[in-house]
Amino acid sequence: PATPFFYYHFPLATGVATKPSQLVRAALARIPTFAGMKYSDADMWEYGECCDADAAGRLAFLPGFEAQTLAHLPYHPQDAYGAISLSFSVLAPLHRDVADAFYGQRGAEAHALQATS
Repeated sequence: PATPFFYYHFPLATGVATKPSQLVRAALARIPTFAGMKYSDADMWEYGECCDADAAGRLAFLPGFEAQTLAHLPYHPQDAYGAISLSFSVLAPLHRDVADAFYGQRGAEAHALQATS
């Protein structure tokens, strides 16, 4: 099969508390079509561990909480940032502006914009 496989990490909804970084390491070794994950969790340390587990940088890690846009940006090059959620779809221009301000090194502006989401 060639269909990309994404893992959806959302412990608040599923009640399943896992270490997704362990899953990333195992999936890279065992699932050829593993493409990344939607990460809907407040544990930013673990998010960083997931990104670090992908040393080749081939996976997509997509945040699912729009309130954490700014917290995710340091883990991604400007041309590789993405997100998934209904709110992101509706508020895409705002979150693009947050990212643009962050990558443009206008931290105070990025923070102020994030606070409006």
